[in-house]
Amino acid sequence: MPPKKAGICDKCQAALFQRTDDKEETVKKRIEVYKNEVASLVEYYEKINKLQRLAADKEAGIVLKEIVMLVRARNDSLKV
Repeated sequence: MPPKKAGICDKCQAALFQRTDDKEETVKKRIEVYKNEVASLVEYYEKINKLQRLAADKEAGIVLKEIVMLVRARNDSLKV
């Protein structure tokens, strides 16, 4: 959603800018890398029943606890 006043943050009134790593061409490249490199890894680990998924959009401490619980539940050889 664009700001109410061009170039100014609605919340804090600071000047807005675009980071070089947040431009359309950069995002397109990230998606392409994902398709070419990551998606095949996800498929592989899903096929051998080693893929674990969790939502990482929570607080870092909560996500860490969930990761530890997933590893322990799998009874993997990793020491946690």
